[in-house]
Amino acid sequence: MSSYDYASKLELKEAIHASYLLFDNEFQEIDESLKDTRIAEVDKTPAEMIAYQLGWLDWVDTLSHEELFTQGIHKWTGTNPNWPMARWIHINSVAPFKTFRAKIRKWKKYNVQH
Repeated sequence: MSSYDYASKLELKEAIHASYLLFDNEFQEIDESLKDTRIAEVDKTPAEMIAYQLGWLDWVDTLSHEELFTQGIHKWTGTNPNWPMARWIHINSVAPFKTFRAKIRKWKKYNVQH
């Protein structure tokens, strides 16, 4: 089973939430006064990273099972049967949380050194 294959809306939401908790744990260590600090080594500030991720769970709640798991309900998902909306949501929520976790660690490491 691929990392983006979910049996239900609940399973998708749990994956998003689990990734969020890991990211949030990293974010908690950042002083509020530094959250908008940009560094050359990381392409987004901590505030930009969290802003990108907000809202995914609420949005998933508004979608039906059919919208999430049936290809083509929304035209923007394309025609490939392997790309239902749940997969699009995965690559725009679960996957970025993992990427942003690495970026925020790099951001924190750089800020501690300087």
